[in-house]
Amino acid sequence: MVIANKSDGLSEEKILEAVLEAGAEEVNDLGDSFEIVSDPSDLTAVRSALQSAGIKYESAESPFLPSMSIPLDLEQAEKMIVHFFVQQMLVLLGTVPALQDYPLLEKD
Repeated sequence: MVIANKSDGLSEEKILEAVLEAGAEEVNDLGDSFEIVSDPSDLTAVRSALQSAGIKYESAESPFLPSMSIPLDLEQAEKMIVHFFVQQMLVLLGTVPALQDYPLLEKD
């Protein structure tokens, strides 16, 4: 994903012209900037296409987006949060093996 500020008359059409052949999948108008979405493998090509067109961009990164999501009820969500924080605390304390002994984290 690349974020380009709206400046100097930059339009969605101008961005599309520059990045479509580089692998961009979509361009979203965020109000004061444009979000250019591409496959992570095309990020460098999209960034280069913007540079070649003289379009300045604010950031270019490949965010982690899950391929699937699992809905949780409140109890499951609380369990996951507790698990995460306990795991982080044990890592910080250097006692990761103790994680298996934590009663709230027993596998169902």
